[in-house]
Amino acid sequence: MVHDRFRTPVRSLTLQLGWTTVLIVSGTFDMLTDMLIFVSWGFYALGAYGVFVLRRKMPDAHRPYKTWGYPVVPIVFILFAVTFLGFTIFSDVENYRNGSAPVINSLWGVILLTSGIPFYWWFKKRGQYSR
Repeated sequence: MVHDRFRTPVRSLTLQLGWTTVLIVSGTFDMLTDMLIFVSWGFYALGAYGVFVLRRKMPDAHRPYKTWGYPVVPIVFILFAVTFLGFTIFSDVENYRNGSAPVINSLWGVILLTSGIPFYWWFKKRGQYSR
């Protein structure tokens, strides 16, 4: 449903408002940013891995931008990102065990991320998801 005057998606914005309110009320901003940063670094690593996938699947494709130092730089970046994720998980578990954190933030970040998968499948099945 699109708003007649403002041409904005009313239902989507209302749902976003509700979800944002739940997130804000459920924890501290420090906890929310910890979850966001953890999940973001996972996607950064996947994006760098995508360089290798595209090079393999489309070796002759025109590339207006070439990755500097390929393949060394993307490999080093992926290793750094995975190491960062590992240290974050270790730190979060230790903070939880010590009692200095009420939850394991990295785990909650992954849970929040994967909670969207059923919605994706549902919208895809209904035919409302298009590429």
